[in-house]
Amino acid sequence: RKNRVATLDNIKALTKLEYLSLSCNRMSQIAASGLGVHPHLNFLGLFGNRLESLPSLLDLITPAFPNLKEMIISGNPFAI
Repeated sequence: RKNRVATLDNIKALTKLEYLSLSCNRMSQIAASGLGVHPHLNFLGLFGNRLESLPSLLDLITPAFPNLKEMIISGNPFAI
């Protein structure tokens, strides 16, 4: 189940995306320049990655996924 995705970027073209699970990867960052805006995304799973900054994550996620209803971020080494 463990994958090797290291960063979330280059998803601008996926405009109808509703569900995105990137749990159990090696993500340590999310690239703002590659996100775009995804008004249809309802769920984002980021469980079990290497994300360290919760405020930075929220600053990126909020404008990119304006209608997000659920995000799972447990299992990351956040420093708040």
